[in-house]
Amino acid sequence: MPEMIDLEKQVKDGFEAVKTGFEAFKEANDKRLDEIEAKGAADPVTVEKLEKIEKSLSGYEDLNQQLVKSQEGQKNTDEQLAAATKAIEALEVAIKRHKPADGDEDQISQHVKDFGNYLRAATEADMDPEALARCKALHTDLKAKGLITTDDTSGGYYVAPPEVEAGILKTVIETSPVRSVTRVTQIGTRELILPKRTGTFAASRVSEVGTRSESTGYTTGEVVINAPEMYADFRISNAMLEDSAYNLEAEAGLEFAEQFAVKEGSEFVTGAATDTMEGITINPTIIAAYVASGAASAINSGDGIIDLYHDLKTVYAKMAVFILNRTTLGVVRKLKDGAGRYLWQPGLMAGVPAELLGRPYVEFPDMPDVSAGTYPIGFGDFMKGYRMVDRVNMSILRDPFTVAATGQIKFLARRRVGGKVIQAEAIKLLKVAAS
Repeated sequence: MPEMIDLEKQVKDGFEAVKTGFEAFKEANDKRLDEIEAKGAADPVTVEKLEKIEKSLSGYEDLNQQLVKSQEGQKNTDEQLAAATKAIEALEVAIKRHKPADGDEDQISQHVKDFGNYLRAATEADMDPEALARCKALHTDLKAKGLITTDDTSGGYYVAPPEVEAGILKTVIETSPVRSVTRVTQIGTRELILPKRTGTFAASRVSEVGTRSESTGYTTGEVVINAPEMYADFRISNAMLEDSAYNLEAEAGLEFAEQFAVKEGSEFVTGAATDTMEGITINPTIIAAYVASGAASAINSGDGIIDLYHDLKTVYAKMAVFILNRTTLGVVRKLKDGAGRYLWQPGLMAGVPAELLGRPYVEFPDMPDVSAGTYPIGFGDFMKGYRMVDRVNMSILRDPFTVAATGQIKFLARRRVGGKVIQAEAIKLLKVAAS
C-alpha cells in the first residue's frame, strides 16, 4: 500500500512537468521541421535544445512504465509482503539472540557504572574500594585511562570496523517484460495443446423449395506449445561462501531469476522456436503481413505507424499495446499525423499512462533499433496472440561434489518454459521498408 501511495504521489508531481515539457518539445520540434523545410537542415542550436527536452521527457519514462504495469495488474504484492515478513522475522531472531540472560542486566549496568566512575576519578584513592575491586576484576590493566583510536591497546580495538553496504552494486540489466503483456499458463505435462479453428464455411441463400447443399470449409487444427529447458551454471568457492559478508546463495538465486527473464525477453522477440520460445519477428505469418514504415532505412513520418494501428482488426486493437525500445520511442515522439497532431501524447494525469495513438506502449529493450529491414515496433493484443507455458518453475540444485576438487560448489538452476504465437492475426509488426 505505501508503494501505491508513493506511485500516486510521483504521478501527481510528474504530470505538470511532463505537460510543460511536451509543450516545449512540440515548439522546438516544429521549429526544427520548419528549418529543414526552409533551409534543408535544422539549426544546431534548435537540435541541441530539442535533445535536452527529449532527455528531460525520457526521465519520466520509467514512471510511465510503472503506471502501465500497475494498470495491467502486474504488481506482485504477495511477494513483497513475504519479503517484508521474512525481514521482520530475521530482526526478531537477532533481537532475541542478543538479549541478556535473566539476571545479567543488573550486573551489566553495575559494570558500566563502575567503569564510568573509574574514568571520571582523578586517582584510584578517590573511588569506592568495592567498586574499584569490581572494576579491576574485569579489567586487568587500568593504568591507561585515555582511549585513542590510533593505539589498539588504548581503545583502538573498540573502534567499529569499516561499514559495509548491505547491497551489492550492479550494472543495470534490461529485460523485456514479456509476462506483463502475454498470457502465461502453468502446465503439468510436457506440452500444452490448444484446439484451433483453421477454416470456416460461408452462409448461403436459398429459395423456399430450393435444394440445400452442405456448407463446407470448416476445418480445425491445433497449436502445440512445449516447454524446453533453460539453465544456468554458477560456481562459488567454499571460502567465499564461508567468509563473505553477503548471503551469496540468495544472491545467486536473484541472478538466476534475472538472467532467465533476460532470456525470455530475447526469445519472445527473436527466438527460433526450436528448443526456445518462438519469436514474434521470426513467425512467418506475422512477418508476411508486415506494415511498411514508408522509408527504406528510417521512420520519417507517422503514416506507417497509423497504418500499423489500422491494419489490426478492431477486436484486437481495443486491447492492443505497442512494444518498442527506448531509442525507437525517441524517434516516434517527434512524429505527427496528417493533421499536424503528435502521435505521442503525455500521460500521468489521473493515473493514465502516456499513449501512442491512444493506446499504451511498453518498453521492450530487445526490440531492434530503427534500421533498414528491421521490425522495431510491434502492435497487438498479445494476450490473445501469444501464449507462454511454465512446466517447471525455477529450481536450484546445490552440488557440493562435482567440482569439490577445485574447492567450489556448483549451483545449477533450471526452468522449463515455452512460448508460441497462437493467433498471428492479433499481432502486427512495422518493418523499416519503403513499401
